[in-house]
Amino acid sequence: MVGPVEDGKYHCRGPEYGYCDRRSGTCFCEEGYAGESCEECASTHFEIGGLCSAKRVCPNDCSYAGQCDYRAGTCECDDHREGDDCSRSKCSTFHQFCTHCNDDGCIECEDGFSVHGDSENGSQCEPCWRFDPRCRQCDEHECTSCIDLLLLSIHRSGRRPQDPPLPYDELTRELSVTVPFGSRQADAFYDAEHYFLVDPALVPLNESAVECHQGLNFDDSIACVPYNLTSHIVCGNHGTIIFESPEYAVREDGKQIRLTLQRTGGGVGEATVS
Repeated sequence: MVGPVEDGKYHCRGPEYGYCDRRSGTCFCEEGYAGESCEECASTHFEIGGLCSAKRVCPNDCSYAGQCDYRAGTCECDDHREGDDCSRSKCSTFHQFCTHCNDDGCIECEDGFSVHGDSENGSQCEPCWRFDPRCRQCDEHECTSCIDLLLLSIHRSGRRPQDPPLPYDELTRELSVTVPFGSRQADAFYDAEHYFLVDPALVPLNESAVECHQGLNFDDSIACVPYNLTSHIVCGNHGTIIFESPEYAVREDGKQIRLTLQRTGGGVGEATVS
């Protein structure tokens, strides 16, 4: 408490900060000050020379991509942003999915893309799905992590420009839950599987995929031929084995029934059905 001063009043720290009610010991702060003894600046003010001055508002809070100069009310943008309110990305010069950059080029791309600094402007982010449709993270040379495409909501909400195109085996994938297009149902993700990078000795997975038939010669022999409709290359899992149809019919006097099974997930590892 300071006082009494020329006006005969007692003040908190000084006349500029606030008035002190000696009966209650409470400080009533002047505009722009806050705290028990008016020692802080209110959120609408900033400290300069030991006093609190009113902030000049910056446009759009600098889009959370820069620092506001409260004296002038102007933005000092981060390196990769520009514009009065820092709303424009300089990085789009290098690629629409470049998120961080400097004057020389793109430094970081959105998830699902990797940086290729030697490429010309507009092409410095390349999609990870060049290694496998399910590759989610990668560097310039290889895929580093995988994801089930079901988790990208392409089935549920449609494909965005940054999403990989759905391959044939994903378009024909059997799901336990039918979700209307545009729905936000959480159970749309219940069938998601864990995909991982497979042993390099198995790559590419799609070249070893086969379609096998038993009973074509009315015996237990099995004949296999290459299966060309799988898109798995470096991402796979142990898969799920499903019947192609939920129902089968056979004549009462029939001696054989033909069942069709399908294994999802790229078929990593051995599996048997009995």
